[in-house]
Amino acid sequence: MGALFAGPLKWISTIYVTVIMSPFVWLTGGRRLHIEGLENLGEVGPEDTVLMVANHRSFFDYFVIGHVMLKYTASSHRVFFPVRSTFFYESRLGTFVNLIFAGMTMFPPILRDRERRAFNRWSVDRCIYELSVPGTLLGVHPEGKRNKSDNPHALLPAQPGTGRMALESQARVIPFFVLGMGSDLIRETRLNWLEPEEHPISLYVGPELDLRQLRAGPSTQEHWQAAASQCMEAVTRLAEAHRRDHARHAEPTRERSVNP
Repeated sequence: MGALFAGPLKWISTIYVTVIMSPFVWLTGGRRLHIEGLENLGEVGPEDTVLMVANHRSFFDYFVIGHVMLKYTASSHRVFFPVRSTFFYESRLGTFVNLIFAGMTMFPPILRDRERRAFNRWSVDRCIYELSVPGTLLGVHPEGKRNKSDNPHALLPAQPGTGRMALESQARVIPFFVLGMGSDLIRETRLNWLEPEEHPISLYVGPELDLRQLRAGPSTQEHWQAAASQCMEAVTRLAEAHRRDHARHAEPTRERSVNP
């Protein structure tokens, strides 16, 4: 189904992204969304291909990022989000969400089983191919899997597949850090309408990465890893900016609790 919607019938998922996915994000988190660095998206045009790289805390991180890209840029609505198959392809809820709310934009799948790495190589190749089409937005998580640690600002090491996409696609590479969106959609919707200020969703957008030096070199595992690490470093800087801002905003509250 994902391959079908990514081919001649991609227009179906394009309509889904515009008519269903963005309203769905607004319903579940739009009132809670706070964005920093929006000016870094100002030059994204309808013909630009963009590789969006972000941290990974929930199944719906890229729903939020995709919503912002479509709302605040002149980009095309041709969107892909390669995902681990575990949720969006192998569970009933994930398949339902991918089909009904995302128009199968969660494509191509990345398989967890090590013995099926050949398929994952095809998935990376497919991402690079899609990024050759003008106007394509494609979002990946350099960490490779969800970061479930208690510290949301301590990110996992970058995986080389992201670096290969960045170097071989020639796409614009823009980093994001997102925090606050969970994986329980019923709870997220309730918080969005009843407690939006108490449970914000923060999205930090960084400046476009300059990968010209790495792109001028050979396409090797070493260079892929270097590019992936550069992507991860940019996301980490955004995470640190969020941590500092959060601490600064919390300081007056602590002072009031000590000096009522």
